[in-house]
Amino acid sequence: MNKPTPPSNGRSLLPLLCFLISYLGTGLSFYLSGDNFGFYSLPPAYATLPAILVAAWLSKSDIYQFVKIFFSGMLHINLLSMCLIFLLTGAFSLVAKSTGAVEAAVNIGLQLIPDGFLLPGMFIIAALVATAMGSSVGTIATISPIIIGIFDTININPLLVAGAVISGAMFGDNLSIISDTTIAATRTQDCRPRDKLRENLIIALPAALITTLIFYWLTPYNPLTIAPEMEIIKVLPYLLIFVLAVCGVNVFVVLICGLVSAGTIGVITLNHYHLATLADNIQQGAWGMRDITVLTLLIGGLGAVMESQGGVLYIRQKFNTLFTRIIKGSHSKAKRLKAELSISSLVIMSNIATANNTTAIILSGQAARGIATTNNIPARRSASLLDIFSCVIQGTIPWGVQILLLSASLSVSPLSVSMYSFYPMILALVTLAFIFLKP
Repeated sequence: MNKPTPPSNGRSLLPLLCFLISYLGTGLSFYLSGDNFGFYSLPPAYATLPAILVAAWLSKSDIYQFVKIFFSGMLHINLLSMCLIFLLTGAFSLVAKSTGAVEAAVNIGLQLIPDGFLLPGMFIIAALVATAMGSSVGTIATISPIIIGIFDTININPLLVAGAVISGAMFGDNLSIISDTTIAATRTQDCRPRDKLRENLIIALPAALITTLIFYWLTPYNPLTIAPEMEIIKVLPYLLIFVLAVCGVNVFVVLICGLVSAGTIGVITLNHYHLATLADNIQQGAWGMRDITVLTLLIGGLGAVMESQGGVLYIRQKFNTLFTRIIKGSHSKAKRLKAELSISSLVIMSNIATANNTTAIILSGQAARGIATTNNIPARRSASLLDIFSCVIQGTIPWGVQILLLSASLSVSPLSVSMYSFYPMILALVTLAFIFLKP
């Protein structure tokens, strides 16, 4: 027997508003006090605590029923599997980095860059590394020192370099099957990473091609004289992960195979890397994902409470009303446009408020799934829109950690870096064109 649908209720969104105010307010206060990374001073999981208290206060049922609903949301199979994937991803990323796989991937890219192709080459290298690592932040932190060493001897605008790196990092993060955003988008929308990847490629590749041409046009002719050592064996775990993912192998199997292969190559090729080191890397890598794991569980419980009180239905109705005024007609294309613009707007607003693309997807995922289901939007499509527009916003807001980290590394203004972040802007335009022109 199906549960009755709760009536629409805007008051049940107060916990979400409380979370955003707590998180955004704390970040602003730290930022205004001089901390450029103020938005990341407070782990977002802590900001959910007052929101949970507000949700309990609003609940019309007794505390036992509230706790039951909250824990049922936390224990949803998609959320639990998402958390396990986060832990495996963290472990694999640290093992791959410790065994030199990331540096090897960068060096191979540098060897292949032809003269006069520096900026497009930096864009492509950052894209490949981000796709392999599954982290735009990790990509920027890893390759920034290498890039600074290269361009110290070359007369080129550092803002163009920053724009190429942030563009490539966001492109790779968006497409990687092991990135936090992909995991959050596919699990909240209940679709396979392979299907979401195919949906993304149709949109991301034209945007990447346009970006490459722009950077090629802006690149001065400066020969690159360095010749870094190529160690192809160290990038085999990344290639293995990509091949298995494209073949449709279960994501848990993919990550475990990648972890085992990276660890094995490290133990065999590095004198200082032993099984004890591997075990420590696995533990530390998984521990590094604790914040996003705890946040996922708490937001899942909070989302279940808000859904039971009619908040998710309220969001869907409001967005439907808004886009009904803008898009006239009741034919199937008009319905699809309203639904896809609603999903995109949801994650855009969440990302602007939280300055974290993974958090934004987790926050808006449940409501987006309801909009997609109601309007017959395929799960792979809604997952793709969530991931795309979260990366668009994260790659352009000056208070996002990616731009802050890159601007600090190159000693330039975060606002200036955001103006040269061409790929996210082009990706937004291409995606909107696909939304409106798709038959």
